[in-house]
Amino acid sequence: MNKTRPIYRTCIASKEKLLKHELFRIVLVDNEVLFDAKQTIQGRGVYLKKDLEVIKLAQKKKMLNKAFKKDVGEAIYQTLIQELEKERRD
Repeated sequence: MNKTRPIYRTCIASKEKLLKHELFRIVLVDNEVLFDAKQTIQGRGVYLKKDLEVIKLAQKKKMLNKAFKKDVGEAIYQTLIQELEKERRD
């Protein structure tokens, strides 16, 4: 029998352990921060829960800046919010 165990990751803002598909992945590649929609890009990645409150908390406390030790900017947070809205419509 081929059973695969579910893959859990921890949200950097809420500290909740959730299944990978319940989280957004943000990755640092070649000193650039990207939203990893398919969760397949090689590089240092962190996860945020797919929840508007959590994304806003991470933005307010600059959690991505701390995780990647660099200035991330506001564009990545706007991308995450847009992606969340798009998923809710689907």
